[in-house]
Amino acid sequence: MTTSVTDARSPRPDLYVVLRLLETLSRNSNRLSRAALQRGAGINYTLFVRYLELLEARNLVRSSNPGGEVELTAAGYEAYQFLRRGLLEVLGEGAEPPRS
Repeated sequence: MTTSVTDARSPRPDLYVVLRLLETLSRNSNRLSRAALQRGAGINYTLFVRYLELLEARNLVRSSNPGGEVELTAAGYEAYQFLRRGLLEVLGEGAEPPRS
């Protein structure tokens, strides 16, 4: 079962999904089409749109237009590094986030 970012049963976003989105952008010159970002993160379109809205609201990514490219901001790169370091610290080297 996949829950939404704002689902009443799970009000907090899945940090693994956030990490995968930010990491996908970081590994691809900080800019990708929406479709490529969604595929790279391995999440369905509905969930992708919700997370994209969340990341844009937090100024972690910026979209050029509704169907255009998504760009990682400086704040987004810092958030990616923070989440990545935290994951490595807690779970150790080689820990992979689970896929939805």
